[in-house]
Parts: sequence; structure tokens; C-alpha cells
Amino acid sequence: MGRGDHRGEVTLALVPCGWLVHTRVVKPALAGIAALLALAGCGVGGPDVEAARTFDGYPLYWAGERFEGWDLEHVEVRPDGFSTFVYGTCDIPPFSDGGCAPPLSIQVQPLCAHLDAVAADPVWKRREVRGAPVGRIDGAPVLFASRVQVKAYWGQGADPGAPMRALEALESANGVAPVIGPGDPIPPASRAVLEGTAPCGA
Repeated sequence: MGRGDHRGEVTLALVPCGWLVHTRVVKPALAGIAALLALAGCGVGGPDVEAARTFDGYPLYWAGERFEGWDLEHVEVRPDGFSTFVYGTCDIPPFSDGGCAPPLSIQVQPLCAHLDAVAADPVWKRREVRGAPVGRIDGAPVLFASRVQVKAYWGQGADPGAPMRALEALESANGVAPVIGPGDPIPPASRAVLEGTAPCGA
């Protein structure tokens, strides 16, 4: 998949329990948000960790089953979009018609997905985590690994530094290469691909 001229829209999408997670969609793909909004319930039985461990669509990176005092509360894996790991819970304000943002959410999607928009901020040229460049989208850090983008967002009960600390703590959730353990170097995306001077073929 190459880099096209995709203009993204920032949207907050509901996941179970009324939590809100960030998503960036391009106009032809707005139908995907409707699918997320249709989710209901609070994931009785806990997060579906096994779904992440057996997922073979692309590498999944997470911060484990617990991060800085927040338990993993929700897992969603999607072969045709971004996969999400939600840590901690949040309280919906009284009389609110909306949801609330959990302390930490990590989103993983294939590297080539709307890469022109995601890599537009050149901060990735001078910032990295464990050897992989880290850009910025929607005010949140996004790590460019060799095959995927990993975004981290903070919410209720967290501090602005939590997303970067989560990226520092990344490890593989499944067995799709490249597999990394805690503290291992993260194979980076090609800088030529991020600059748009080479095609993205991940």
C-alpha cells in the first residue's frame, strides 16, 4: 500500500463501558466508526488477551497485562484496521451524554495506513524510543516500527508523560515478527519510507 493524499479526521470512538479512544479516519472509511459505536457491554470475563496472542495479521505491541498500576481492561484486534489495548478505567461525569477517556490506550495498525498524514510532523526525525522513530499525531506520540505504527493516548487519572513511558515499555503481544521483549531494541521503519521517498510495502 503506498502513500496517498489522505486527509484524516480526528474522532473519538466509544469502546465498551463508555470509554473513548482516539481514532484517525479518512473520509471513505467513516463507516468503520459506526462499527465501533455499535460495541456495547463491559467485556464480561475480562480482556480477551488470547485474541491478541493468537492474532496473526501484523505484529501487536503492548505494555503487558498491567502498566503503572492500571490493569489491562479491554482488547480489540482488527485485521483490517487498528487494534486497541485499554488500560485502567475512568468515570463518566454525571449527566454527561458522552464517555470518558481511560488512563492509557495503545493503538497498533499496519505501518502503511495513511502514513503520509501520520508522519507529516517531522518530530520523528529527532526523537526515538529504543531505536525506533517517534512522531506525533493528534497531540499523541506515534512510534514507527518496521511493520506497524503504535500510538499511545493518555486520559483520566494519567499524566501527559504516560504515553511515552508506555512506548518505552512495549513488548510483543503476539508471535508475529519482529518479536520484541521488554527493553529490546525496536526494529525501526525506514526513514525513506517515512519521508515518502520510498514506497511503503509493509
